Amino acid sequence: MGQLIELDEIRQEAFQKTNLVQQKRSRWHEKYIKERKFHRGDWALPFDSMFKKFQSHWLGTCEVENVFDNGSVRIRTIDEEKNPLLVNGH
Repeated sequence: MGQLIELDEIRQEAFQKTNLVQQKRSRWHEKYIKERKFHRGDWALPFDSMFKKFQSHWLGTCEVENVFDNGSVRIRTIDEEKNPLLVNGH
């Protein structure tokens, strides 16, 4: 019986720590992350997190072709090839 009570206390402590971490993350997100709304015809400078060493993080200037309800955005590069890319708009 004592082990069950101890296990319940450990679970409650873990629950409280998880709530604290979630609150801290929420405050950080509200402070530093700004919501951006894109519209067709806007210009964007997409960030590439999978960059190679000694290359830029930025893909270059692109034009917004289409904005979807789920937050994804179809962009088109402005070079001769005009490749369409689907990226996360957040």
